[in-house]
Amino acid sequence: MQRIYEPASLMEGEMLKGMLASEGIEAHLIGRELITAYNAALPLPGDEPESYPGTLVC
Repeated sequence: MQRIYEPASLMEGEMLKGMLASEGIEAHLIGRELITAYNAALPLPGDEPESYPGTLVC
């Protein structure tokens, strides 16, 4: 498999994958599972800024 394009976002990648599929071209998105893992991560104690208690700032 050859990488021909790197989308700027997961949404763009999903859209392009659907467009390619409609033309009979198989495409794969690699790393999309990492998005849910990152969003589910909680800050470690001591990593929270003191000025924003209880709020995760990314």
